[in-house]
Amino acid sequence: MEFDSEEAAYIFYNEYARKMRFSVRKEQVVKNKKTGEVTSRIYSCSKEGYRLKDKRDKLTKNPRAETRTGCEAQMGIKLNRCINKFVVYDFREAHNHALVSKKCAYMLRSQRGVSNEVSPHPRKQQLENPSFFHAIQLDSEEQITNVFWADAKMILDYGQFGDVVSFDTTYRTNKDNCPLGVFVGFNHHREVIIFGAALMYDEMADSFIWLFETFLDAMFGKSPKTIFTDQDAAMAKAISVVMPDTYHRLCIWHIMQNAMKKVNHVFRSRTRVHKVLSKFIDSYEEEYEFLAVWDAMLTEYNVYGDEWFKRIFEVRRKWAYAYVRGQWCARLQTTQISESINGDLKDYLQSDHNLVEFFKHFERVVNDKRYKELEAEYALCQKIPQVQRPIKMLIEAGNVYTKIIFEEFQNEFVSALDFYIKTTVDTREDIVYTVGDLDTSKEFRVIRKKSDNYVSCCCKLFEMNGVLCGHAIKILREVMNVKVIPSEYILNRWTRKARSNSVKDMHGRDIQVDTKLQQTTWYRSLCSIFTKISSWGAESKETYEVAFEHANKLRTTIEEMLSSKRDGTSHEKDDQGSAPITKDTCVQAKGFKKRGGSRGRKRQTSQLERAYMRKLAQMRQLLGKKGCSDVDVQENGSKTGRQASGGRKNSETTSRPAQSSKEVIANISTDNVADVQANGSKRRRQASRGRKSTKTTSQTSPSSKDVGKVDNLIQQASQQQPTGHLESEHVQALNKTVGV
Repeated sequence: MEFDSEEAAYIFYNEYARKMRFSVRKEQVVKNKKTGEVTSRIYSCSKEGYRLKDKRDKLTKNPRAETRTGCEAQMGIKLNRCINKFVVYDFREAHNHALVSKKCAYMLRSQRGVSNEVSPHPRKQQLENPSFFHAIQLDSEEQITNVFWADAKMILDYGQFGDVVSFDTTYRTNKDNCPLGVFVGFNHHREVIIFGAALMYDEMADSFIWLFETFLDAMFGKSPKTIFTDQDAAMAKAISVVMPDTYHRLCIWHIMQNAMKKVNHVFRSRTRVHKVLSKFIDSYEEEYEFLAVWDAMLTEYNVYGDEWFKRIFEVRRKWAYAYVRGQWCARLQTTQISESINGDLKDYLQSDHNLVEFFKHFERVVNDKRYKELEAEYALCQKIPQVQRPIKMLIEAGNVYTKIIFEEFQNEFVSALDFYIKTTVDTREDIVYTVGDLDTSKEFRVIRKKSDNYVSCCCKLFEMNGVLCGHAIKILREVMNVKVIPSEYILNRWTRKARSNSVKDMHGRDIQVDTKLQQTTWYRSLCSIFTKISSWGAESKETYEVAFEHANKLRTTIEEMLSSKRDGTSHEKDDQGSAPITKDTCVQAKGFKKRGGSRGRKRQTSQLERAYMRKLAQMRQLLGKKGCSDVDVQENGSKTGRQASGGRKNSETTSRPAQSSKEVIANISTDNVADVQANGSKRRRQASRGRKSTKTTSQTSPSSKDVGKVDNLIQQASQQQPTGHLESEHVQALNKTVGV
């Protein structure tokens, strides 16, 4: 093979590398000492050789990942002066490493900016994909209430990683405050993936039942092993009806958020709330331990009668570690998922988006999540796992698991080095080992079944997360002399080949994420055939006429086939491409049903506002007991006037009677409350910052000075002598003025 220049040879070899999916590095070059002309050059795989050891490695906390494997694939060229061209004198094809997947090929260093077949983000959703699923629910007026959709990639993801699902409706999508329900989970890189989404009219049990049933229809009837949700009674009811065999757990993120709102005043700091509750969520392993510490906490903070603590205790089996220990959760951190999804939705979606804009921006969220998986896949192919100790079990784990799962396994393996076997008890069916921890002085029971040598630990780490714990590793290596990880302890969902299994949709068809890929292959094959026919047909008049005649017949046949297929497309999609509308007869929807009532949820009041309202309630109660007759206060007139008027200057210096109950009410109505309302209105105007105003009846936002004013009035009224009952019209005037 000959090339006109060194650059032409590089372009050729780099194009070959693009198709084979590896990166090229320019290696040795030989130049003429006199003229500087290149006489020979070697192009090699980017994984050629090994990185030289750096003397500073011991000082580096996080060294760069190793990427070279000593690959010998290369192409060598040299200058042939007789023909003045470069010729290939050495070509080695074999690689000693796995090549990257086609979807990650454009990320290779030498291929960046070269490939035009794959974009940085996944392709836009092709609605023509027969595996695309969508369903709508109509009300009696044929208006759309709920919509669910899942593209082919979402269904494929669920088939491979749908054992654990988190469902969240926290985010509100538009000005009508419609909830957006999102089904999410984790892939084998622990990256967030989306299984489906829904726009909902309300959050009633019937709507959730329809949504969960539709979700299972899209996912070929497969229920997740575990589902995480917030503490919503309607949602819990729907899960028990539609997915009775699924373990329902509460999202830790939502529990913490609710605790901040409901019981923050009990602990008096957010950090204290998190510190106390996190122990019940993560630390206490036994039920008796949990109950004892919970009771001690209620006693310490005197919250036995608190409604929030009562409700959260009733559902303790859905969130407390003592109860959920041993239930499969794939180490899904709901805090990470909820914060990630809600943060991305807030970045991309706005309340003034119309339906088309909403779907466009929601697709961007989905594409960003999928692109992170591509980056993780590329890093997995390019970087070699950093093994802390050259032990066979660790090396094998690095080749089997993805990066983050291997790191978890390696941490457990290293921790096992500090464990010791304390006792061994041989029973009829099992052998029970007691494994001690030198650091924490804790002891763990590891049971080995005699029938099949299966090992399980009381910590339940493998049952919960799918990664062997250090206690079990200790028994496998030192007692059973196992040098590699037994296959029964390797879950496919955590391996590098987790996506190798095919998934069928609800109609039994293999899901193809990119339906255009097969069409591209067919197109290239036909182009090759018809190019040869055109070349041969042009050789003579006879061959031209034969080729032209058969080409016309073939074109007519294909046009008829495509025309008949187009006519049946709509019927085929109704039968196969989506879920049926929830009515007996297919009807034309009249648009989305509008939500009535206020725009959003009621604004949360601050602690200062709640304190202010309590003071006002105390004032009304006190005045109701005192009555409405005039009473004397043993103060001089000027001081009494200043206190009764809320600090206003009084020009009179002579002594005068104290104010009556009517005057006290008038002072509250015309002075203190007016100031509070003025201050609150000013703060609301500043907070709105030009947003469109809406008519509202929300409470004002008092300041600490306002609370102090009411305190002064309470002290004044408490010194009065009761002579009767406060007139009802005065109480009504007070209620109307303060807005309670």
